[in-house]
Amino acid sequence: MRQDTFAILPNLHVNWVLLGLALAFLAWGCVLVWRWQQTQRDASVIFSAKREQGEIATHVTEADFAAAYVRSESPRAATYFYLCALVCAVLVPPAIAIFSSAWDEIWALTGGWPPTARGTLVHTFSTFLAAMGTMVAVLAFAMRRYHSNTPPNLRQAIQDLNGTQP
Repeated sequence: MRQDTFAILPNLHVNWVLLGLALAFLAWGCVLVWRWQQTQRDASVIFSAKREQGEIATHVTEADFAAAYVRSESPRAATYFYLCALVCAVLVPPAIAIFSSAWDEIWALTGGWPPTARGTLVHTFSTFLAAMGTMVAVLAFAMRRYHSNTPPNLRQAIQDLNGTQP
């Protein structure tokens, strides 16, 4: 059976599902780019408002404030979610293929015990655990990086720019 004729659902072919997945990631990425750009555009408006309220010292430039504002108010978490989903979508299929190949080799080396053959409940559950393990590893790496590089909130950033202590 050719891959392009393999149907997941009646009249829904694998190629269309993969195209839909690629388009979904493209749309999601475009929304994130728009949100990052919107944050950069909002920086000058917020700077003007904070300057009028007297929260920002006169020696702070708009460029310095914009950099601090984007660092503290950017859609950082949404970007991490997107990157994790993209990495998992790319890594899980090869991880399953590698796991299944290793499973077949180990199964053949152990004498081919029928309850652990490919397609049995043991193999299917182990494949599920391998896929989940791959996703958990990606998420653990991303969340460790996310929390180790947490920027200050806007109030702290303004205090740092003004040179005052909380």
